[in-house]
Amino acid sequence: MEYSVSCAIMVYMLAYILISAFVVMTASLSGAIFIIYRKDNWITKNSHYLVTFSAGVFSVVSYGLLTESYDRGGTPFLIFVSLVSGAIILEMLGYLFISKHHHHSVTHSHTHTLHDAHRVMLGASFHDSLHGLFLPPAFALSIKLGIATTIALFIHEAVQGMSKFFILKEAGYSTVRALTLNFIVSATIFIGIVVGLLIEGITAFVPYFLALVAGAFIFVVVRDLLPSTLRNIRNEKNASKHIISGLLGGLIVFIVGTLVFLWLGV
Repeated sequence: MEYSVSCAIMVYMLAYILISAFVVMTASLSGAIFIIYRKDNWITKNSHYLVTFSAGVFSVVSYGLLTESYDRGGTPFLIFVSLVSGAIILEMLGYLFISKHHHHSVTHSHTHTLHDAHRVMLGASFHDSLHGLFLPPAFALSIKLGIATTIALFIHEAVQGMSKFFILKEAGYSTVRALTLNFIVSATIFIGIVVGLLIEGITAFVPYFLALVAGAFIFVVVRDLLPSTLRNIRNEKNASKHIISGLLGGLIVFIVGTLVFLWLGV
């Protein structure tokens, strides 16, 4: 009986993870918006605020993962080591695999060649696989944290998806080919999901895996998202709007968590 219940829970969790992966993948098609609207549309004008919004969501999700790692019985020292290791590993892998043309806003001031496009998509395939690594531990903790993580990844991927779309267009790709390639590359998220599920299955390692993922999330915020926000604040003198965007991101996570709890009780 207990075995059947455990299997059912695993099936439901896997279903949520796969659905979330497809949702995140659809964000890679965000460049299609620019086929309908002009470059001066709302998303282009507010892309920097979307980055800050994403940073707020990632920060709250990181806090949830980190506190859960303590609740799961991890020792403080090893949790700290895992947290730092998550940031270090992401920095090392990013240095080796992720292209220097890694944009966190829609607009950019330089043109791109076909070689640039190849480098960007190679880096994007690795980056998207990391997205998949984040989903299993989040949903293993709770559906609300999993949904919050999905929202964060979706926004993060949407902003980058638009940037990659323009890079491919500038490199000479047709609209259809650029969107198709973006979507195919985003499918590498399933590689990360498989790795995440395998690690999640090692019970003793779970608290430290959670801390590792939290460290990776914090790295994304501090290393990638906040610099973009600070540059925009220096240029536009719009700190108050960014503060509101970040707080709104955290608030969305809280609202989603509350609604999921009221709906499903988890």
